[in-house]
Amino acid sequence: MASAAHAQSVKDDMLSLGFELQLRHDSNVANASDERTAERGLVKAEQVVSPAATIALRRAFGPHSVQLSGYVGYDFHTRNTRLDSERISLDATGDIKAS
Repeated sequence: MASAAHAQSVKDDMLSLGFELQLRHDSNVANASDERTAERGLVKAEQVVSPAATIALRRAFGPHSVQLSGYVGYDFHTRNTRLDSERISLDATGDIKAS
């Protein structure tokens, strides 16, 4: 289930927001044998719920432009809560036109 909302698009400028929600079943969440999984105190199979938000921004400065994109998400484990974790990224790029 994913949806996206585009907030602005003027000339070369752009702002985009997105939201997603994933639900997945993992039959071996520890990526280990049954014995190793038990040693770690984990349950082998479970469901993981992962909501996330994205943003993308492009700003033009004459023939030049700057782009930023970010992603923030979190993994919620239904049975092994100590495996819960965030996912964060930020990227920046630019285009410079030279004669």
